[in-house]
Amino acid sequence: MTRSRLYRSGVLELEDFPLADAAHHLADPSVTLWLDVGTAADLAALAAELGLHPLAVTAAFGEDHQRPKLVRYDRHSFLTAATARVTGDVLTASEVDAFVTDRVLLTVHRDDTTGLDALTARWDSTPELAKSGAAFLLHGLLDHLVDGHLEAAQALDEQVEVLEDLVFADHVDHTGLQRRALRLRRSLARLRHLAVPMREIVGALMRRDDTLLPYFQDVHDHVLRVTEWTESLREEIATIRETQLSIQGTGSTRS
Repeated sequence: MTRSRLYRSGVLELEDFPLADAAHHLADPSVTLWLDVGTAADLAALAAELGLHPLAVTAAFGEDHQRPKLVRYDRHSFLTAATARVTGDVLTASEVDAFVTDRVLLTVHRDDTTGLDALTARWDSTPELAKSGAAFLLHGLLDHLVDGHLEAAQALDEQVEVLEDLVFADHVDHTGLQRRALRLRRSLARLRHLAVPMREIVGALMRRDDTLLPYFQDVHDHVLRVTEWTESLREEIATIRETQLSIQGTGSTRS
């Protein structure tokens, strides 16, 4: 299913119109569009109309798990980022790509549409910013993604606390604890891999002198919090592992 929105002079006017109507709507210079596609065919149908660079179009449905980045082309920018979700102590990520022009945000999802309603709700929560056009839509997307990274960091933090408690349990399953610690370290490394490049992406957007600068600054602050949080948790896991080995060694000596 494709999703779409039309803002006219900063006011939401139309939703979920056919992608084939995008060119007609863009004939009005007061219109800004959000378009979301899930297939290469849909993207190809819009590529010529929006002047999308062939390399970016190929990347959008190319190799998965690309490093987050923002690439500027002549007629648009191309963003690669990812959602993050934690189940237990395992983090899963789903790539999100976006093409940004002066009046269009075109998002590309491959398999995860669960965040689209949350994304539109994010835009609806700040309607006063909609007059900033595609920059407003891009800010909402980045804010949504980074907040998801924060939630993932919080979930992993809670799992690290559980790990700490298990170390001092009366009967410790050392093998199970070690495996759990390894899964957590991998999840934290994955989250950090997603978050660190976002500093550069948001930092580049902060150089724009417009009304959204304070809002991009807020997103940048959240990115820094995620990166610092993940590093702190990795250090905590290392400490937990050292404590476990010490306890394990003490137990062996007593035996």
